[in-house]
Amino acid sequence: MKLLVTGAGGQVGWEIARQLSGTTIQAALFNRQQLDITNPVAVKAVFQAEKPDLLINAAAYTKVDLAETEPEAAFSINREASGLLAECCAFAGIPMIHFSTDYVFDGTKTEPYTESDSVSPVGTYALSKAGGKSLSESAWRNM
Repeated sequence: MKLLVTGAGGQVGWEIARQLSGTTIQAALFNRQQLDITNPVAVKAVFQAEKPDLLINAAAYTKVDLAETEPEAAFSINREASGLLAECCAFAGIPMIHFSTDYVFDGTKTEPYTESDSVSPVGTYALSKAGGKSLSESAWRNM
């Protein structure tokens, strides 16, 4: 099995890489400098070169407060790039693990949220993450 991990330089990606070290799992780890996930040509080239069996997308724009003044960056990474990665995975017929956030919920539910709950994002960061979830799901439905 070969994994492709985006966002390997971030907190979640770093931990994934650490957990994979010492295992027999082959992983292609890409940080922001190595792979611009907002660049369709670069993303498709990496998919073609690496031929992964699974993508773990740990890349994200995570500056919650700054997203209000940098909405283009938040949406480009969290929505558009996540959708692009999902499309590449759907085309290759491989699964994608994508990390969301509790920010996609408004916090009014009195019980724990589940993956199947409807989102109700509040703020730009939450909207961008919810958009990535929606595009990712759409890529699979349309294949």
